[in-house]
This record gives sequence, C-alpha cells and structure tokens, in this order.
Amino acid sequence: MKLKFIILATGFVLILSSCFAGMGTKEGIGTGTGVLTGAGLCSLFTKNKLLITGCGVAGGLAGNMIGARFDENDKKERQAFLAKLSDGDVGSWKNPDTKIEYSLTPVKTYTIAKTGEVCRDFRLTVNGKPELSKACKNKNSSIWTII
Repeated sequence: MKLKFIILATGFVLILSSCFAGMGTKEGIGTGTGVLTGAGLCSLFTKNKLLITGCGVAGGLAGNMIGARFDENDKKERQAFLAKLSDGDVGSWKNPDTKIEYSLTPVKTYTIAKTGEVCRDFRLTVNGKPELSKACKNKNSSIWTII
C-alpha cells in the first residue's frame, strides 16, 4: 500500500509541476511539497483514493500560494535592479528567508519600434546557475514584466 501511495504521489507531483512549469521556483517547490503533505496526511485517516487525491490537490494549491509569497521578495529585487543597472553592470542579493543567492546582469536594452516597449535581455544567476531572461515595460510604466 505504501509503495502504491508513493507512486501515486510522485505521479501527482510530476503532473502538477508540469502544469505550473512557468512559475517561479519557490511556487513549484511549494506546490510539490503541498501535494505530498496533503495526500500523505489524508492517507493516515482514510483509504478513499478520491479523498486522498483531493487532499493532495488542496495541499498543492496551498503550497503554491505560500511559495508565491516567498517569490515576491525576489521579484522586487529583480524589478529594482532592472530599473537601476546599466547594461553589463551586476547586481546581487541573497534572499534572507531561503538563503538563495542571486545576481542579475542586464545584457542588452532596446526599444521595440512597433509597440514602444522597452525591453532588456538579462542574465539571472541563481545559486551559481545562469539563465538568460527577458523583461519588457511599456513606455509609460516603470514595472518590468518578465517574459
């Protein structure tokens, strides 16, 4: 029975993580942790697979919301560095809650003539792992939207 539950829970996490693939890392971790916790706790009290699945979904949603709150701090830092750094400059921060270290380097800033949007290609390094990203804002806004 425990092996079936582990297989079910693992499959559940994989399915949910693919649904939430576009979200921040902490949201994904919160979702997966919530699924396992919710389904695990329910399985202690019932053998009803539908109820266990429902508890997993509820746990995943709760974990996602909790994870999103942690991501807000890092979004604010990204916004601040995108607004103030020049291309090639590096800004870094460490999230005090998660201890994750970040650095952000704008690579190229340009305006899309058709829309007037200002966009920036930038490198975001998370715990030493770099990834390229893009952010844009319309000409009347100071808010960068990560694309």
